Amino acid sequence: MNLARVFSTALLIIGLTQVAPFVADESPECGDQLMAASLSGLDATGCDLHDAVVVLDDGRELPVPEPGEGISSWALTEDGMPEADDVSLYRDEAGNLALAVEDVFSGDPDAIEDLQSELAEEIIVGGSAPTTSKCSTSAPYNWSGHWWRLSAHEYRYSYNSAGAPSGASARITAAANAVANGTSGSCGNRNSALTIVREGTTTVYAGINAAGSRTGRSFVSEVSFGPIDGSYLAWACTYWALGGELVEADIKFDNSSRSWNTNASSCSSGYDLQGVATHEFGHAVGLGHVADLTSGQVMVKSTGTCNVGQRHLGRGDQRGLIAVYG
Repeated sequence: MNLARVFSTALLIIGLTQVAPFVADESPECGDQLMAASLSGLDATGCDLHDAVVVLDDGRELPVPEPGEGISSWALTEDGMPEADDVSLYRDEAGNLALAVEDVFSGDPDAIEDLQSELAEEIIVGGSAPTTSKCSTSAPYNWSGHWWRLSAHEYRYSYNSAGAPSGASARITAAANAVANGTSGSCGNRNSALTIVREGTTTVYAGINAAGSRTGRSFVSEVSFGPIDGSYLAWACTYWALGGELVEADIKFDNSSRSWNTNASSCSSGYDLQGVATHEFGHAVGLGHVADLTSGQVMVKSTGTCNVGQRHLGRGDQRGLIAVYG
């Protein structure tokens, strides 16, 4: 990883982020539901937050992580529909909270500083103008600041086939292999040191409900299907420790109102499961969203039906994985 580039980019991003003003609250309310808007007035050091959740403005709930850990959440949206905010919640060693909703931070000042430092290692590489070339050497990528550091850079997950369309298992495996191997039929394969391993099957579901709220933690990464509200095709949710180490990553695909394409080589209708899964595995290993929807990268925030091109990484996606994993 190019630490000089990471550091210089971190300074730039810190300068561009917004921080909500902190107003000390002498009598904080430490209930089981903490409203996102109230975090900047909350001293949580004396709170029992073991079963508490933070309620976001869009209604999503994120469980308060253990001290020194954080949680991040992303959704992939249907083209042309409102996109969900990318969100990260962090709890520092003292017990205080910081929340990042896109580039707006709120919470305890010291916890915000930690979270900004964590997320400021994000790298957004690209030219000064949008690119329409999937394989452009200036195609953008976005690193979330987190990665699988131990055990030879392995992301290990278990698969729950309940409620999945016919043929889903093979398409999900192909998507994981594409991310691990840097596969691109358009740009040529560019491999990193990342490995993705399916450990087997499970009856446990990804801990994400229909509204995109995190519903619990199993300490094992699961990939599963279930109902998802609104225009969101899939959710990814990661747990991480301060310093960047990913410790759990769940993925959930909608099975309530979506028609999925699971054909190995073509698509006539529906959303392409392999392409969507390639995007979600990108989140699971540390890639964030890129805003440039014209770039042809897998990690854009929305997709349309039969987008089989999303099965193949763009040059930006590849460069992101290589920058993080070598």
